[in-house]
Amino acid sequence: MPGILNFSVHQLHDDTPELLNEFYANMRTATGPAKVTFWKRVFGTRVMAISEFDDLETLNASENAFIMSNAFEDFVEEGDAPEDIDRFEIIHHQGATHEDVPIDGYCSTNHYFAAPGHVSDELEESKYIMDSLWQINGFLGAYAGRSLITPSRLDSLAFWSDVTAAEKAIPIRVNTNLRMYRRLA
Repeated sequence: MPGILNFSVHQLHDDTPELLNEFYANMRTATGPAKVTFWKRVFGTRVMAISEFDDLETLNASENAFIMSNAFEDFVEEGDAPEDIDRFEIIHHQGATHEDVPIDGYCSTNHYFAAPGHVSDELEESKYIMDSLWQINGFLGAYAGRSLITPSRLDSLAFWSDVTAAEKAIPIRVNTNLRMYRRLA
């Protein structure tokens, strides 16, 4: 299942239902034909949008159309520009997609930087880890891939039915870039 995942993390001023619905509408306009889901950081008010594109050309065409639209001006004026954004080529995928996760399901994200010349080895290790996550009751699926913005950056997303299942996968006493989100829409 090749493809591109684009994810952006936004700091919202407020997370009222009205503001969230407006944010969803703006992001859906921005992502065009992409499949998009929204997730709220478990601790804090950041919201992550995950959009999936068939290929980089479709993502670029959608992004260019949005930048040329009136919606882009509103998006920038309202301060909705993401504070963190990455896109990665899907190298491994198994189980549920981000769209399959039920509302109130969970997503854990992680990224790290591979040593020069070891990207392939690190991606194989990610696949091995994904395979082992099936042992945890409540694991739904995962993606792993290589950043198209920073090629040595490897990203992974894992999906969980509930927070208890997700917490079982968090390494104890290991410094990671792990972030936990709950699905909103």
